[in-house]
Amino acid sequence: MYINKNLWVYKITFLVLGIIAMLIGLVSCSGDDENNNDPKIFVGDITLLNQEEVNVFASENYSRITGTLTIGNCGQSNNINSLSSLKDLKSIGGNLRVIEADGLKTLNGLNNLEEVEGNISFGQPCGRSLLENLDGLESLISTGSLYIDARDSLKNIDALSNLKTCEELTVFGKYDNVDALSNLINVDFVSFNSSELTNLGGIAHLNNLSNLNLYYCTSLVSLQSLSSNLFQVGFLRISNCNSLVNLDGLSSLTEVGGIQLLSNENLENLDVLNNLEIRIKSLIVEYNPKLENFCGLKTPFENFGLPDTFKVNGNAYNPTEEQILQGNCSL
Repeated sequence: MYINKNLWVYKITFLVLGIIAMLIGLVSCSGDDENNNDPKIFVGDITLLNQEEVNVFASENYSRITGTLTIGNCGQSNNINSLSSLKDLKSIGGNLRVIEADGLKTLNGLNNLEEVEGNISFGQPCGRSLLENLDGLESLISTGSLYIDARDSLKNIDALSNLKTCEELTVFGKYDNVDALSNLINVDFVSFNSSELTNLGGIAHLNNLSNLNLYYCTSLVSLQSLSSNLFQVGFLRISNCNSLVNLDGLSSLTEVGGIQLLSNENLENLDVLNNLEIRIKSLIVEYNPKLENFCGLKTPFENFGLPDTFKVNGNAYNPTEEQILQGNCSL
């Protein structure tokens, strides 16, 4: 039987080429499928002014916004009451700002948000937020700063339990503890304002801060939870914390650049400052009606010198720097 070798080679070649083409097609289709599963990224800034705009934007299922997400606008009322449709959002390259969204009581919908590279603010720069809790931020690990002004409504900050990095943290509210911050390791500036706050145990693990501010923490009777680890604070401000009798919880503090103590109704002495091992650059102590003992300042004044700024007035006793050095430091 005669076999045309050329025809046979042609057929084999054609078959092989066909198989190769089919495989290329399959790979190409597979690649298309993979591309279809790639995270969707919104490039730029976006402002959402009402609930419909929130829902329409969310329907695109973006997992990342490269710029700033602004929800609401100053002086412009809106009907935003839910962020549940933003469930796919995992990261924001700019800031997250929620402004005058009075219908928002919770942040559910942001439950997959892990990182905001810029800053997060609720209530700033105009008005106060009416958030009752921070539910929805359970996945948040990192942000540049977090500013919350919900002083009339915020009952807890429990949702921040996974937050590890936040250089500046400011929270106005009516929360009674900061226990959720026990995993926060990268923080520089801390400011609490809550009439219900009773302890600072959630930041007991921190060693140093550039700023520690306590404003209107009228239920805070002691700083004892800070006694083990906090040894350095750039500037310490305590104002209108009317249940504090002393600062004894700061017994580990050896370095502080500046101190401001204003209008603390029951503060009686500054004995704990005797442990300081560095010169205080600024000391402002005013309008503490029961404060009559400044002897805790004698040793650091003698050993490290006098502060550049010294303002003491409106207290039960108001000694000069010279009187403190001479031992005439209390009534």
